[in-house]
Amino acid sequence: MRHTIGDEFTRVRERMAELLCKKSLQVSEVTTDPDSAAGRASESLYKDGLFQNNFIDTRHLSDTTGKSFKKDQ
Repeated sequence: MRHTIGDEFTRVRERMAELLCKKSLQVSEVTTDPDSAAGRASESLYKDGLFQNNFIDTRHLSDTTGKSFKKDQ
C-alpha cells in the first residue's frame, strides 16, 4: 500500500505490526519518542496487545517538554 509522508503513523504502525507478528521475532518491550509517529503507533499496538511494555524515551520527552515551556514564555 502507498502512503503519503503525512500519513507516517499508518505506515509505521503497519511495519511495526508486521515485525511484532513474526514468529521468529519475540518482542515484549518497545521504547519510542512519544511525540513521534512511531510513539503513537507503538501506543496503538500496545493497546491492541501485541507486546507487553510500552516505554517512552525520557530524554526526548524532557527535551520536548523543555521546548514547550520555552515557547510558552
